[in-house]
Amino acid sequence: MKKYYISFILTVILSLFMLVSVFAHTDDNVINNNQRDDSMESFGAFLPEIPQKYYGGYYYDIESGGILHIKIVDTTQEGKDLLLSLQEFNTKASSVSALNAEIVFEGGAVYTYKELEQATYRIGDLELDKNGHYIWKEIEFDEKPELIHWKVDIRQNSLIIIAREWNEASVKKMSELLNIEIDHIIFETANYTIEELEEALNKVVDAKLHKGLNVLEVGLRTGKNSIYVVATKWDNELKKEVMKISGLKKENIIFVIYGGEIDNSDFDEDITENGLINQVKKAFKI
Repeated sequence: MKKYYISFILTVILSLFMLVSVFAHTDDNVINNNQRDDSMESFGAFLPEIPQKYYGGYYYDIESGGILHIKIVDTTQEGKDLLLSLQEFNTKASSVSALNAEIVFEGGAVYTYKELEQATYRIGDLELDKNGHYIWKEIEFDEKPELIHWKVDIRQNSLIIIAREWNEASVKKMSELLNIEIDHIIFETANYTIEELEEALNKVVDAKLHKGLNVLEVGLRTGKNSIYVVATKWDNELKKEVMKISGLKKENIIFVIYGGEIDNSDFDEDITENGLINQVKKAFKI
């Protein structure tokens, strides 16, 4: 028993010594525990702080088991040196910390997270007017499309902006006003405006409250240009009923089973008279 405790204590001391060695041999620009301020991004005691001018945000790669990826702006030599220092640090630290083994410092970012985040505020945000009231202020320019949703995509170091439609002129103007290169803006189109989605949502809510529609909850997912509808279970008839009431396409309705699971089972969405006739023709190969 005595030998066991001695062995355990020696293992702990050795591990601490290795960890201290890792910190001691890491570049001063990577770790600076004595000068924590708003210009640095911190990820905990066992990870180095990152200057904001090199910080591109972080995301979790679910497909690889939830590995944390931290993006680094490496467009300058200083950024490249920082990325290399971070990667070397993490390789050494991984030998004594399971946490570091589940982190990847990743280059390839052109814009910092702060730059992309501020660009989203320029697209649209709440502002105080002269009377001290909050008003919605949205970017304006000639032939601006109706904007539906926007967000930062950290993995691609880009903005995603969803509108009803885009043309070459509006794409170029948006890029200029935001001071973000076109290659770092993902311009997506959507089937419906927010007002149209809200109208569809209200129709489903009304049917739930007053017409016996057997659903539990309805909500809006602007980022998916969709509404979601929760039910204890889904079958083809209930899905078709929700589609008919809402007036939305199938791809713009998220059918959620109570508990959180999404029902992705396919079904024939053509519920018009012609659709039924076509089904009969198909069945009898007419």
